[in-house]
Amino acid sequence: MSFAAMVDVVYSRSHPAVYQADASMQGPDFWLGRKSVNVTDAEWKAPIQLPGPADTWAGGESKEIHLFPPLERSVEYTIEIMDSHRTIPPSLEIISNGRVIVWRYCG
Repeated sequence: MSFAAMVDVVYSRSHPAVYQADASMQGPDFWLGRKSVNVTDAEWKAPIQLPGPADTWAGGESKEIHLFPPLERSVEYTIEIMDSHRTIPPSLEIISNGRVIVWRYCG
């Protein structure tokens, strides 16, 4: 999966943009040798891109972003796919409270 951009992550409509996409967290200097990133209330910046197996510049493997909301209630995340490999469309796996949701981009 390859996201060329990832927008702000929102944990409630009344308090948006707690986690913000960071343009400095991209490219081989950031992703090469790194499998995952944790985004928490203390470390609130999220990578602006999420490279996937087709992105050899990032190691050619799936990458992960772990989002930890600071609240123990319903959480809403908004992720926009701005660009991806046409021949290998992205998929997204979300695990919440032990429940697995898999989403595949159909273009």
